[in-house]
Amino acid sequence: MRVVSSRIFLLVIIFIILAFSIVELRAPAEPALPKDKELIESLHEHRAQFEKLRQMVSEDSSYQQRFIGSALPSSLNEDRKKQYNDLLRKIWTSLDIVKGYDDNDIYYVFASYGMSVGFRWEKGVLYSPADHPPAGKLVQSLDNAHVLPAGENYFRQIEPHWFVMYHRDE
Repeated sequence: MRVVSSRIFLLVIIFIILAFSIVELRAPAEPALPKDKELIESLHEHRAQFEKLRQMVSEDSSYQQRFIGSALPSSLNEDRKKQYNDLLRKIWTSLDIVKGYDDNDIYYVFASYGMSVGFRWEKGVLYSPADHPPAGKLVQSLDNAHVLPAGENYFRQIEPHWFVMYHRDE
């Protein structure tokens, strides 16, 4: 009797371990935060593409607030979609662009992780046409942004109007 219950217990343990392993393998890995230096170098190397995308998003913002290469608005013609995809690919492999809802800020999101509701973080470059810093906290570095308190916007100024940005919700 003891041998049978030990085998059942062992089988249950093995089943639980396998179930957790399968779930863990299916969960997407959290990407590493890009370093500030990478984002700043990308801005400097691809300034013309950043500026062109900023202009295009401002012109097309009546269509959609978020521009993702794989999911551009269907209302854009094919030439315009090709322009977006060509520019996006030149800057970063998985770049999203978000136009601020109540201002003209343009967010170039280089890396993000999480759900739209609940835990989520984003890091990238921000263009803000305002003559003052965006709402949030100015910091010297965002290389270790994951240790900053959630629910706040953090910015590192690169030059006038341009910032490294990080936001996390929990």
